[in-house]
Amino acid sequence: MATWKELKAQGVRRCSAHFTNGTQCRRRASEAWEWSWCEKHGPVMKMHTDYANKAIAAQKKMDDREDDE
Repeated sequence: MATWKELKAQGVRRCSAHFTNGTQCRRRASEAWEWSWCEKHGPVMKMHTDYANKAIAAQKKMDDREDDE
């Protein structure tokens, strides 16, 4: 079995998820998630980023309303 150092040298990408104990996910990143996340963490991260983007858009909308007044 190859180490991640060897796999990275071959161009294999690793999932970017990090756990609270400081370790990184050991799965391969997926093209479906733009080579950032594995198939397990990709949907979860999409859910979190969608939620954050909606919150930012809502705050921007509120800020724009306050500026108009």
